[in-house]
Amino acid sequence: MYLILKKLIIGVVLTGCLLIAGCVSPSYYAHVSYHHLKLINDREPVETIINMPDTPKDLKGKLILTQKIRSFASRQLLLPDNDSYTTYTDLKRPYLMWNVLATPELSLEPVAWDFLFAGRLSYRGFYTLKKAESFAKKLREKGYDVNISSVPAYSTLGWFDDPLLSSFIHWPQAELGSLIFHELAHQKLYVKGDTSFNESFAEMVAEHGLHLWFKAQKDPEAMDHYLKSKAQYQVFIDLLMGTAKELHKLYDSSLSKDQKRLQKQAVFSELKQKYSDLKKGDQSFKRFDHWFSKEMNNARFALLSTYHGYVPAFQALLKKCNGDLERFYEEAVRLGKLSKKERQDALTFLAGK
Repeated sequence: MYLILKKLIIGVVLTGCLLIAGCVSPSYYAHVSYHHLKLINDREPVETIINMPDTPKDLKGKLILTQKIRSFASRQLLLPDNDSYTTYTDLKRPYLMWNVLATPELSLEPVAWDFLFAGRLSYRGFYTLKKAESFAKKLREKGYDVNISSVPAYSTLGWFDDPLLSSFIHWPQAELGSLIFHELAHQKLYVKGDTSFNESFAEMVAEHGLHLWFKAQKDPEAMDHYLKSKAQYQVFIDLLMGTAKELHKLYDSSLSKDQKRLQKQAVFSELKQKYSDLKKGDQSFKRFDHWFSKEMNNARFALLSTYHGYVPAFQALLKKCNGDLERFYEEAVRLGKLSKKERQDALTFLAGK
């Protein structure tokens, strides 16, 4: 009982340290501490659920698949071999969290908050949509462009054994594997205060992991489907990244604020037209309609470079290491020890930009 109580107390403290900025209100501290500890407390071993006679067949199949993916991540990708993703939590809600991101009206630079362990992050997370919307409203009232995004999972960076969640367990094989590889990569390497480095690193590890996974499955049809889907997704991302570059250029220009506001809307209109033209050539691009269904603003584009900007650099680094993951990780750790400016310069050089 003492050990359980001790772990509970440590859990509260670590959750607060990991997720809470020093200047936030006690109510926010209570909100994330309660919900995260409930998430951890509600975990059940995957093996137990698989062996229960009343477990739905589709859930059982997905849980079995995740354990194969989990084992592959440790054996073939050299990712942390711990109890993460060997338990399961039914959230009883569609998403784990909702992140709120804000930018100034004429800038793509997101508002940031300082977190003790995670460093500076460009978003604030809430476990209920109501709280996220309330916080977003306050930011809008201050004149910020704001976006609320649903979050299916997050990494506790090894402080806890992260569980599989009902918010993503029924995803297709590729998306499921990508998420597990991505989140475990954060446990492998995390540089405090450099979200762009962390997310691009994890994204590249996930992409490489999926390529090796499908190759190992010897399922050419599934591999072909994954590669086509990935190529289409890259076209979509390139379209958004191109728009983000146009916005950066606009906001850095000498135009007046009123002129920038007008041009901002023109850039958004042009993007919608480009997307419409894209769908005319290939109706399968309709899978991205949900992204365009929401109001366009700067906050929708702020983190694009964060998640994708340095992926080419990490791909080049892996190639430089001749595909040797152990060497790749060593080099990535070395980059992580540089100053942020030195690290950015090194990654830009690797990407050949």
